[in-house]
Formats: sequence, C-alpha cells, structure tokens
Amino acid sequence: MVDTEIWDFGSGIPTKHLRFLHHKTVGELFICRCDISTCDGLILGTAQPCVALHEGDPTLLRYNSARRNYRLKVRCGHIHISNANSLAELSWSTPQRILVVAMSTKFIEENVASAFSGNIPSLPSRLAIRNDWLLELLLYMRKSLGEPAHCDSACLELLGASLVIKLYEIFGKRRLYQPSIITGGLGSVREKNIKVYIEHHLTENIRLDDLANAVDLSTDYFRKAFKQSFGKSPWRYIRERRISRAKEMLIKHDQSITEIALNLQFSSHSHFTDTFHQITGISPSKFRDHNSR
Repeated sequence: MVDTEIWDFGSGIPTKHLRFLHHKTVGELFICRCDISTCDGLILGTAQPCVALHEGDPTLLRYNSARRNYRLKVRCGHIHISNANSLAELSWSTPQRILVVAMSTKFIEENVASAFSGNIPSLPSRLAIRNDWLLELLLYMRKSLGEPAHCDSACLELLGASLVIKLYEIFGKRRLYQPSIITGGLGSVREKNIKVYIEHHLTENIRLDDLANAVDLSTDYFRKAFKQSFGKSPWRYIRERRISRAKEMLIKHDQSITEIALNLQFSSHSHFTDTFHQITGISPSKFRDHNSR
C-alpha cells in the first residue's frame, strides 16, 4: 500500500520524505526551505494552501491520476501549487530542494476576498508550471530566510498578499453560482455512516478515496459535502478524532506515548505531541499525569 503524508508547513514538523532547513513565520504566512528525499510512490497532501518553487536539479516527476499517468520533467524555476483540499499520488527520481510559501485560510480570506468582491475563486492544484509574476515574488521572499525573524515582517506580509492575489487571479476559477452541494452537505444518513467509518479506522491509514467510497460519492463531491456538513476538512476532522481517541488511550496507561502515536498513524512521537498540544493546549504527558488514577 502506498504511504500517505500531509506536509504541514505551519508547524515545521518533518516527515519521512520532508526535512526543514529554514522555517519562518510571519503572522499567517509560512516561508520554508526544505529538502525532499527520493520517493518511489507517495500519496501527498498539504495542511495549508501553498506555492512551492523547485530549486534543485532536473528530476522526473510522475503523477498518477484517475484518468491517466503523467511524466513531468521538472526543472529549476518550476512552480507547484497545492490547494490543501486534494491529494496526489506522486513519485520523483532524485532528492530535491524546494522553497515553499504557505498561508492559512484566514490569510487567503483577508486578502483575496476583497480583491474578488467577496467571491473567492476555487484554486486547483497544479504541477510544474512557469509564471514570471509568481517566480519574482517567490525569489524576493526567499531572501528573507537569511534575515532575523523580526525583520521586514510588514514587507513580507505585503509580498505574501501580492503572491496570493496574483495566484488566484491567474489560476483561480471564478464561481458564477454556488452548486447545490454547498447547501446540501452529506445528508444525515451519510454523516452518520462516515462518522462510524472514521471511528472504526482511526488506527489505520485513511485515504480520501476510502472515505468517498464508504458513502458512494466521488472524491471531489465528498470533500466539499463533508466540509459543508462538519465545518472542516476530512483531514482536520480525522486529526481531532484521533486526538480524542488518544485521550482515552492515555488515561488507560497500558501503552507508551510513542506506541499511541504510531497506533494512531502519527509519523513520530514529536508529531503527535505537537498536534495534541495544538488541539488541547497541553502535552500528552501532562494530560496523562493530570488524569492518572
């Protein structure tokens, strides 16, 4: 089975294939430089919408979609876009280095909504594109990584705003009307069924395709309907449910924190600890101490 990774550029937590060299946070903007190891196959998503600039030597990128398989020759200066809503099955032939600018949903809403009269376009994920506007802005932002964290924060936020507006202006797809799914959601029966499915599979690798198939929907339809029903993405919901399950496991005291982390599909002890603290405001060890019997 192909592994799944969600790259979180906000937290800076490494994964099996991703290592952070630099990480800078400016408000709701995250600027990172990362090394990526060779990968024979990976289902990949990102925790935040982001733009990635390819900095390394040419590499062969393979992308497997439902319709066909693609082979892309990626060179220095190529740009990738992730909307943080979709996953892609990818592989690449050599180690790589990328510059990533990721932004929170709040940052996008604050900057893009006003530029598009409140109707934010949808942003498709893209691979190996070239665009001089985005490239110039990314190169300016790359220079900031060598400066102290407190320097030029206002300038970086302006550059980030320019980047995200230009991104949606060039690649965004205008919504002329709101499809019925936006008001419909999954429906009560499917909501109940998907809750049960997720609870039964929290200790397993859950793919978006698996969730959609469980309620007989296409992946794109399911993703949008799920967010309408639950007010959050499937991955955020699953992460929160795993932390709830972790609380139960911590109270029982029959497994170590590392065992709990791995059983609940976290990539490492530190990844689990950071996520647990982010959601609960306390570390797993302190939670266990406070609830010891």
